[in-house]
Parts: sequence; C-alpha cells; structure tokens
Amino acid sequence: MSRKVLIVEGYDEEKLIEHLREQLDLDFEIINAKGEDKIHQEIKDALIESGERKVICLGVFRDSNDSSNAAFNGFQSFIIRLKKDYSDLEIPTEISSFSDGTPRIGIFFSPGDGINGHLEDLLLQTIDKDLLECIESYTECVESKEKVSNFKKHKIKMRAYFAVVMHDETKPNINKGLENQYFNLDAPQLDELKSFLQEFAKQ
Repeated sequence: MSRKVLIVEGYDEEKLIEHLREQLDLDFEIINAKGEDKIHQEIKDALIESGERKVICLGVFRDSNDSSNAAFNGFQSFIIRLKKDYSDLEIPTEISSFSDGTPRIGIFFSPGDGINGHLEDLLLQTIDKDLLECIESYTECVESKEKVSNFKKHKIKMRAYFAVVMHDETKPNINKGLENQYFNLDAPQLDELKSFLQEFAKQ
C-alpha cells in the first residue's frame, strides 16, 4: 500500500499532529526526525522506499525559526539537489502547498502564515487572550533585563503559561497540555495547519 508520510521536527510536533490527525479523521504516517538537522536524511530515506512502501505524498512540519522565507529557500534547494536522482520530483513553489510531482511534496513552518517563530508560538495563539497578554508583558520585562543571555522568548512564554495552568510543573509538557486541553485545538489560528494536513492526506 502506498504511503503518505509526514516528517516532523520533534516530539512536541509529533504529539500535536497526532491530536489533529485524530480530530480531523485523517490517515497518514508520522515520522519524528528527532531534530531539525535530521529532517533531510528522513526525506532521503522515505524516497528510497518502493513497491507497497512507496511514498506518494511527503510532508514536513517544522519551526520557521528566524525566517520562514530563508528556511523555505533552503528546503527548495535541497529538493532541487534530490531531483538529480529522482526525476519525478517537482519543486514546491509556495509554503504550505504541495508540488504536483511524485511524490507530492510540501512543507509547513510553525507558527504559520509566513510568521517567524516556533511551535510554542503557534500553540500560545490558541489560549485565552487576556492571559496571553499577561504572558507577553512578563516576557518583555524579562527580555529587557541586561543580565539575561541566550534568551529564548518562546520557551519563557510556554514555561510561564504552564506555571499558571499546571501550578507545580517545572518544565512545560506540551503533550500533557494537549491531553488536558490547555490548548484550544478548535482555535482559528490552527486552520492553516489543518488545511495543510487535509491537503496532504487527500487521495
């Protein structure tokens, strides 16, 4: 049976996609690359498969980090290099859309909509707006202090949110947050990702 394979950056991405796959009643495989730097190798491994294990649609879900455009350009360049060995590949021309080749290929960058950032930024968009404003103010205050080094705003925001909703948690557990519905998976901020998954999984 031909396969539809979605490669995700890490554990948290995997758990979010599992919840959305169930919510949307979609059928596809998820492969956790266990790191952004391992995604390209997972793509190569997927393309090698043939026969009943042949991949007919290949998706990627990862952070955009500092620049979704730069990340997408890098992804396109990688597919261009692969095309030398896989002539049926077509290069995706837009983020969150799929090429027409074999397999169909597409990539989604968190938090979506061309915004730079991370999975945490996407999930925090789904929480109570008043609480999010408080977390934003707290984060801006922390960021303004000169003694703060290696500042990862998305991590600080998520830690602050979990401190509120889970009280005794010292480390954010996104999977537990998903299971306990601390994120609203019906929020419109997830519509772009859901559309990507539905397009990915279609026959």
